[in-house]
Amino acid sequence: MKTNNLVLASSSTYRKTLLDKLHLNFISAHPDINETAKANETPSQLALRLAEEKSRALANTYPKHLIIASDQVAMHKQTQLSKPGNRNNAIRQLQLSSGTEVKFYTSVCILNSATNELKSDLDICTVYFKNLSNQQIKNY
Repeated sequence: MKTNNLVLASSSTYRKTLLDKLHLNFISAHPDINETAKANETPSQLALRLAEEKSRALANTYPKHLIIASDQVAMHKQTQLSKPGNRNNAIRQLQLSSGTEVKFYTSVCILNSATNELKSDLDICTVYFKNLSNQQIKNY
């Protein structure tokens, strides 16, 4: 499929690799948005809002384009897990998750910047972690 009007609203190498597998021509651009949760916002609402804001943030720069954006919110009980950023934080998150479940709220949004038509969807996945020893966590 050939198109020059497709934009991936992400700087994630993982998301870029996923889209590359479809053999599409696309531009990857970083949307500059505030990803802070709003008061009383549910994980589902947050994931959907962030994907929509990412696509809209690039609409003026890429008129007449289809802009694809995605976001994921991870929740352990009532605590949002952010990207660990470093090994120590990753170890802490795995220790916290050991023997429990983490819910992942993953959203996708496609915006037609020419017509302002927006389509979005959300998927919720529950990951059940087995009990992990400290050694298993450190080896991971």
